[in-house]
Amino acid sequence: MSRRTVIVHYHLFKNAGTSVDGLLRRHFASAWREVEFHGIPPRRNGAALAGFIAAHPELQAVSSHTAMLPLPEIENVDILPIIFVRHPLLRLKSAYSFERLQQMDSIGPSLARVLPFIGYARALVALGNRQAINFQTERFCANEPPRKGTEIERALRTIERLPYVGLVEAFDESVARLEAYLKPHFPDFQGEPLRLNVTNPTQATVAEQLRALRDEVGARQYAFLTRHNRDDIALFERAQQDYRQ
Repeated sequence: MSRRTVIVHYHLFKNAGTSVDGLLRRHFASAWREVEFHGIPPRRNGAALAGFIAAHPELQAVSSHTAMLPLPEIENVDILPIIFVRHPLLRLKSAYSFERLQQMDSIGPSLARVLPFIGYARALVALGNRQAINFQTERFCANEPPRKGTEIERALRTIERLPYVGLVEAFDESVARLEAYLKPHFPDFQGEPLRLNVTNPTQATVAEQLRALRDEVGARQYAFLTRHNRDDIALFERAQQDYRQ
C-alpha cells in the first residue's frame, strides 16, 4: 500500500483559523473537510481523528476546532500538522468581539452579549473556563502526558518539536512558510494570504494593541488578565522568536 499524506489543521478559536481553512479549501476543494469531536474525552480524541482520516481515503486535508494533540498515528499515513499561536490577550479580546455578535446560548456568547470585555473575561475566569485561562498552553501541552511536567514545560517542548507553527501577528510570513512547508508534498499549493472572519482589522503593532487594551480596562484589570494568561504569553513569546530571525 502506498503512503498517504494528510494535513491536519488544529484550528484554535480566533487564531486566524478561518483564513487558514480558506487556503486549504481553495486548494484541496472536496479533498478538504472540517470535522469536530464534541463530547469525546481528550484521551480518546486522537483515536477518533485517526479513525476519521482512515475512513476517508479521499481526504488530503482536515481541519478541527476540537482535535487534540498528539498527532494521530495511522498506518501508511504521514500527518502534516498546522497550528497557530496568538498573543493571548488579543486573542481573548477578538473572541469577545466575535461572541457578542453570536445568537447562541452557549456560555461565551451569552456572557459577551450582556457584559463589557473585562466582565466577560472575569466571568470566564471565575468559571474556570480555559478560553480565558492559558487556552493555547492547554492545547499545546496535550502533546505530552501530565507526568512529563507542568503545562507550560510540555507546551514549550511541543512548540519546539512541531514542524510548523504559525503566528497570527506575522500572518503573511506564516503563510509564506506554510507554502514552503507543504510544497514538497503538494507541489501546486499556493500560499496567497486570505483574511476571513477578521473581527478587529488593524494595522497597529502588538505593543500598540496591548497599550490600547490596558487603557481600556485599566492597570489592575490588565494585570488580572496577564496573571491568568502568563503561560500563554510565554508560549507566544517563544513562537515570536522564530519570526524575528
